[in-house]
This record gives sequence, structure tokens and C-alpha cells, in this order.
Amino acid sequence: MEPLRYGGESYKVIVFADSVKTGLRYNTALAVDPSASLLYCGSSDSLVNFWEREKLLSHGGILRGHKLAVLCLAAAGNLVFSGSADTNICVWRREDGDHACLSALNGHSGPVKCLAVEEERGLAGGGDRRWNLYSGSLEKSVKIWRISAQMSAIQSQLQQKQTEETEGFNSPQMAPSAHSFMSQGSEDPLLYQKNKT
Repeated sequence: MEPLRYGGESYKVIVFADSVKTGLRYNTALAVDPSASLLYCGSSDSLVNFWEREKLLSHGGILRGHKLAVLCLAAAGNLVFSGSADTNICVWRREDGDHACLSALNGHSGPVKCLAVEEERGLAGGGDRRWNLYSGSLEKSVKIWRISAQMSAIQSQLQQKQTEETEGFNSPQMAPSAHSFMSQGSEDPLLYQKNKT
């Protein structure tokens, strides 16, 4: 392989090809966590699977929270965001190898097709990392969500019954809109939503 030349400098491109078997479902989205230790894959069967790099890309588990296909994924810090054709965005937190659904953001009226996330800058100390999540939907809107890494898991907050199953998998409790997000300018430290038209 010839070295790649850019601005007089030579670079060598090295390609590693590993493959991961994902089953019979269609893969619809991919994301890598910031430490590059986990690979997330959304699929047409409403699931998010993940693989662990340090374990030679062995299957780490499944995140179950959507009713329709997962169309997009984003990762930041120890958070993972999944957008779906069910119009919701699930916010997942990873701690000690486990994932918990913190919230199901429901503000779109069409399938959530794209996500982008950035850490909020200029916050005072206290150790609470906050993120701005941008979501785009097929209903022709972009929404901005403010996410706190200190949110409690929905299952703990709302005492969800672990034994309830919907279509063969546990479905997270959907937080009511009034509690999931508030309009910009609110004093709520966890989330806000801002409509862009």
C-alpha cells in the first residue's frame, strides 16, 4: 500500500477489519462510546445491541426501550442516546458495565432520524456534567434537549414493574411530558426542550 500524501507529509493508512455477527435484523445505526471501548448498533427490531472491545468484540448485551426501529444513536460521556421510529429518544446511562434507561424523551410527532450531542460549556463546578442533545425528526423539526448526567433512572423513580412485558421485552416507563422536559428558561436543572421551526 502506497503512503497517503497530504501537504508534503506522508501518512500510512492501516485498516483493521473485524466483523460482528448481528443476527437476522437490519442494522440501522452505529455509535462508539467516547472511550472507544463499546460499539452500539441500533436495529430494525427496536433493539440496541452493544459489543465490548476489550473482550474482543464479544456481545455485551441488549438495550430494550423502543417499540419500533432504532434509527439513530449518539454517545457522550457515560450516556447513550437512541432515536426511534416510535418518535421517542431513550437516554441510557452506563455504570459498571450495566445500562439503565434514565428517560424516554417524547416531544417529536414523527420518527427521530438523527441525533448529535455536545457537552455544555461554562457551567459552574459541582461535578454535574450536562449535555445538549440535538434531535431531528421526519416531522421537519429539530429539538434541543438539555441532559444532566445526574438524572435518576426512570425505573427507580417511577417504580416500574420489572415483570411487565410488552411484545416479548420489558418496556421502560415513559415519563410524562411535564416531567420529561420543560421549556427553555425553566429552573428545571435536568432537561429542557426548545422547538426550532
